[in-house]
Amino acid sequence: MKIEEGIFGEINRELVKSYTIINNQNIKVTCIDYGCTITRIDVPDKEGNIENIVLGFDSAEEYLHYSPYFGAVIGRVAGRVNPLLTDGK
Repeated sequence: MKIEEGIFGEINRELVKSYTIINNQNIKVTCIDYGCTITRIDVPDKEGNIENIVLGFDSAEEYLHYSPYFGAVIGRVAGRVNPLLTDGK
């Protein structure tokens, strides 16, 4: 397995980095460090042609402008954290 790092764009004068994980079958998953948004999943179709199966945008600015939650990774609690059970921090 291999991991590649790149630059996806810029938001508010800060760089948005991309990280691509590639397995031994050349399947690739790319996410950006803007909310751990998944931007690409490249997998082969039944004829072996590699296709991106993620619906998303091509630039960081588009994620910010149109939908910051498109492709977002949701954790196991997914908004179910009870603020009454936390110390307010």
